[in-house]
Parts: sequence; C-alpha cells; structure tokens
Amino acid sequence: MNLTDDEKSQLEATLGCSSAGLGTTLDRYAEAAREEYVRMVLGQRVFTRGQDLLEYRLLLLIQHVFGGQLPSEQQISAVFQTTVSQSRTLLRSVLAKYRYELGQATDETIRTLLASAQMDPDDSDVADVEKKTRLLTINNANVVEEMNRRIVSIDPSLPPLVKQPRTGAVFKIKASSYKKLQEQLS
Repeated sequence: MNLTDDEKSQLEATLGCSSAGLGTTLDRYAEAAREEYVRMVLGQRVFTRGQDLLEYRLLLLIQHVFGGQLPSEQQISAVFQTTVSQSRTLLRSVLAKYRYELGQATDETIRTLLASAQMDPDDSDVADVEKKTRLLTINNANVVEEMNRRIVSIDPSLPPLVKQPRTGAVFKIKASSYKKLQEQLS
C-alpha cells in the first residue's frame, strides 16, 4: 500500500508507534482483519447491523492489537474515529456481548492495573504497608465499573474504588479491596 509521508506520520501518531514499528503494528491490525473476513466467509460471523460489526471488530482488536487487554476509551476513539462517550458505549456493549471471550483480557487488565498501583501519600501515617490505600490511574470507566462489580461480588461490605478529587483518572482503592481483588485474580 502506498502511503504519503503525511499519512504515515498520521498513522504513527494515531496508533502510538514509531516509524520503525509501524509495519509490525499494522500487521497486528491485518491479523484482526484477516480473522474478521475468514469468519465472515465461513458464515460464522455474518452481521446485518453495522453496530454488531463494530462490536466484533473491537473484540478482534482487543485480541490481536491491544495485547489481550482492554483499551482505553481514548485508544478506541483514535482507531474508530468516535467520541470518548461513543467509545465508552461501544466497549460496554462489547464487554456485555463477549463477556466470556473477554474474561481473560478483563482479568489481565485488572491484574496490570493492580500491579501498577502506587501507595497513597495521604496514608504516610499508616505504618503497615498492607493497610495502605493505593492509587490507580484508570482511563477506562468500564474497567472501573468492572472492578467495583467484582469487589461487591467478593464481599458487599468492601469499599469500592473512589475517584480522587481534582484528578481526571486517578482512583483510590482501600487495602482490603485491593487485597481481595488480587486474591481473586491469582
């Protein structure tokens, strides 16, 4: 495919890759597209509604492009040319429709987020590390909802994630909820 330098630059910016990694990144998208077409030709995934096709396409991108983790709404918006609100709705639909296929991706996303948690500096007076609140940066409202859903299913008395005031995507998770989620995912 012949692309201008401007088109290549736009792709690199949209897909978040370098010029050296563009080919590899596009290969992952091509693999997702190949599966979409093969399933269509085999009659396994023939859709009559455009929304169903978009949902299936996002499922394939999660599996092939996003490393088996749930993308942020911003990533979805960049690829699908949608607003963040539309992307949030699309991901919510995909998570509902393909819950079983995405179980591992959802688990891995939550596992990665828990591993990236930082100690809350407001808890500096708490001596026991196991009892400290942690901060998570989560750019995906659906993941926050899923984590809170899991916390409630583990033990309804556990505290849910709470958005830290004056931040765009930082959430506090109490030590008890953090520990129970980790145990569930191990």
